[in-house]
Amino acid sequence: MLRVAVSGYYGFNNTGDEAILAALITTLRALAPGVDITVFSHCPRETRRLFGVRAVNRWNPLGVAFSLLRSDLLLSGGGGLLQDVTGVRSLCYYLAVVALAKILGKPVIYYAQGVGPIRTRFGRWLTRIISNRVDLITVRDQASRDDFLQMGVNRPPVVVTADPVLAVSPAHFGPEAGAAVLDRARGEAGEEAEGGEPPRGVRPPGKAAAPGVGAEKASLRETPEKPSLEREAAAGAGPGQTGSGETPAGGGEGVAGGEGCTPSGGNPFGGCAAASGQAGRRPDPRREPSGNGSGGAAEGKAAAGAGQPAGRVRPAGEKKRRLLGIAVRDWKDCYEYKRAIAAAADRLVREGWEVVFIPFHFPRDLQSCRETSWLMQEPNLLIRFKLSVEELFSLLGQLDLVLGMRPHALVMASVMRTPCVGITYDPKVARFLEMTGQPVAGTVEDLDGERLYEEIVRAWERRQEIAAHLEQVLVPLRQRAWETAALAMSVFYSRYPHRRGETGRNGRSQGAAERPSKGGRNR
Repeated sequence: MLRVAVSGYYGFNNTGDEAILAALITTLRALAPGVDITVFSHCPRETRRLFGVRAVNRWNPLGVAFSLLRSDLLLSGGGGLLQDVTGVRSLCYYLAVVALAKILGKPVIYYAQGVGPIRTRFGRWLTRIISNRVDLITVRDQASRDDFLQMGVNRPPVVVTADPVLAVSPAHFGPEAGAAVLDRARGEAGEEAEGGEPPRGVRPPGKAAAPGVGAEKASLRETPEKPSLEREAAAGAGPGQTGSGETPAGGGEGVAGGEGCTPSGGNPFGGCAAASGQAGRRPDPRREPSGNGSGGAAEGKAAAGAGQPAGRVRPAGEKKRRLLGIAVRDWKDCYEYKRAIAAAADRLVREGWEVVFIPFHFPRDLQSCRETSWLMQEPNLLIRFKLSVEELFSLLGQLDLVLGMRPHALVMASVMRTPCVGITYDPKVARFLEMTGQPVAGTVEDLDGERLYEEIVRAWERRQEIAAHLEQVLVPLRQRAWETAALAMSVFYSRYPHRRGETGRNGRSQGAAERPSKGGRNR
C-alpha cells in the first residue's frame, strides 16, 4: 500500500486550505486507490473526522518524524506555504519538514506550491538550499516558478500546474446547501426583527464604536453552534498564530495516530457529491456542468442575466435580488479599505442588491466581516457560523458576484462560475485574477470606494462575458490540477517501479473531484 504524508496549513479552520486538502485527497485516491494518507494538522482529531485520513499533530516533532519514517512519499503543499511576509518561522517550519523527510531518505514533492514573497536574505538562502534537494517542484502559477528560478532553485524540475482546488467540478455541489445557508441567515435576522430584540453579537450599548461605524443592523446575529461534520475545532487558530500557520511549537493535542479513521474511504467533500448524483462519473472537461448538473456552466451563469444565478433555489414569493458575497480579512494595520467596502456595498443595497458577509477563516475573519458590516448604513447579512467546504462551494454557486480578499474565496467562486472582483494584499491574489481575466479593484492600502463600486457594476454588466471566459480558462486549469497528482505518482513509481499495482488492493475510491480523460470523453 502506498503511504503518503502531506504537510500544509491544515487544521486551522481556514476553509480555503481545507478545500485544498479535500481536493488533494480526492485526486490521490482517484489515481492511487487504497492510498494511505497522513496529514500533519493543527487539529488532527478534526482532520481525521472530516477527511477520513490519518492525522498527526504538526507541532509534535516525534509524531511528524515517525509518520515520515513510515511513509513512502512527502507532499509539501498545496497553498502559499513558502513565504516570510508573516514571519520567517512559518517558512522555517515547512522547510524543516522537507529537510527531515530527505534526511530519512523519502522522496519529496512540492505540491502546487504558491511561492513568495520571500524577502529576507536568510529565507531565500534556506529555500534555495533545501528546495534544490527535493525530487520535483510543482507550482500553481508561472510567477511562482519565476520566483524559484530567481532564488537559484534549478536542480529539480519546476513544473507549472494549477491550484488543487481547480480539480473540483461544480457539478458535485447542488444548490440546496447554499440556499439553506441563506435561508437560515435571513430567517434568523427576520425573527430578531419581529421580536424587537437587539441582534446578538452586535456592539453592546455603551461600547465605543469603531471609527465611522454606522447603524447596527438586525442582520448581525448570533447563531447556535452549527451541527455539522465541520464544526469549529476545539483547538482552532488562536491569537498567537499567523495567517501562515505560525504557532509556538509543542501546542495542540499531542501525537495522534490513525485510530478509528478510514484512510482509504470517505468523501472529503461530504454529502454534496452524492446529493448531486454525480459521484463516480467522469465528466467531459470541455463541458463542465453547472452547480445543479443541468447544463454547461457558462449557460447556467448566463441565466443570471435576470439576476438569478444557475441552480438558485428561492422560497416561494421571494423577490429576485442580486446577491453579492463579500469575503474580507484583517491585514496588518490597514483599516480604511473596510470603509471603502462598506460605502460601495451601501450603494449596491440601495440599488436592489443583497449583501452577505462570508468569513473564510473561522472565527478569525468573523471580526473583520463584522466590522465592515457595522460600517454599512444599509441592511446586510453576516454568516456567523462556520461553513463546511461543501456548504461554502454551494453558497458561492448561489451568488451573483463575489468581492474577495482571500485567494480561495476567488478560486472557489470561480470554480462555481461566479464572477469575482478582487482586493489584493498579496501577489497571489493578483496572480489568480490575472490568470482568469477577472478585475482587481485595488489594494488594501489604496482601495477607493467609488472605484470599487464602479468595478463591481462593470463586472456585473460583463457577467456573461466573464462566465464564458472562465469556462474556457478553467477547463485546461482543471486538467493541470489533475496533472499535479499524476506527476507525483510518476515520480514515486519511477523511483520504485516494483511498487506499481500495490494501491489497487483496497478497491477504487470515489471522490467529489473526477479526473477528466485526455480525450474529453467519460470512461
